Amino acid sequence: MLVISVLAGVIMGTAGNRLQRSDLAIGMTLSFCLGVSTLFLILYKGFAGQATAILFGNIFGVSHLQIVQTLFLSAISLGAILLVSRRLLFVSVQPNLAEARGISLSALSIVFMAILAISVTLASQVVGILLVFTLIIGSAGIATRFCRNFWSGLTTSVVIGLMAVWSGILLACFTSWPPSFWITTILFVLYLITEIVCRFALRME
Repeated sequence: MLVISVLAGVIMGTAGNRLQRSDLAIGMTLSFCLGVSTLFLILYKGFAGQATAILFGNIFGVSHLQIVQTLFLSAISLGAILLVSRRLLFVSVQPNLAEARGISLSALSIVFMAILAISVTLASQVVGILLVFTLIIGSAGIATRFCRNFWSGLTTSVVIGLMAVWSGILLACFTSWPPSFWITTILFVLYLITEIVCRFALRME
């Protein structure tokens, strides 16, 4: 899964703006990938519970080897983000000026998509493939509503994500409901509270 995710990320990073500007290409690629995943599930000869864990996550089923791999990949991702953070922020704000100053947009896009692919692979062990965007995008989306600085937003996003994961695991221990449900529910409730607070603050201004 890690190899396929990184390979897909590199391909998307190489395509760059050509893929971003084509909604049809994104839709067709997503449809094709869903079709292939359906085929893989039919051909899968393992236990049904393992396939369910891939789709919806199973944090309690992570082995010791997977924990070591997670720590190693997390260290690589964080290190890579630290190395390219300034250039990534510059490219995100002023892409034309960054390219004029000699920053390779395609190379930076490939690196970023590879890091994102690793993050998706790691997060899928917690909430599964179908809910992975809730954990990755949800915490970052909530943080951007309150933070205006790059590093404060990044730190807040990490804190929100960790809080949601650990709270979801704790609630799963006291109930029979899966951690992925609690994690996504916590993030959704936080998102609703954030939107209400932000809109109320705008009306007060």
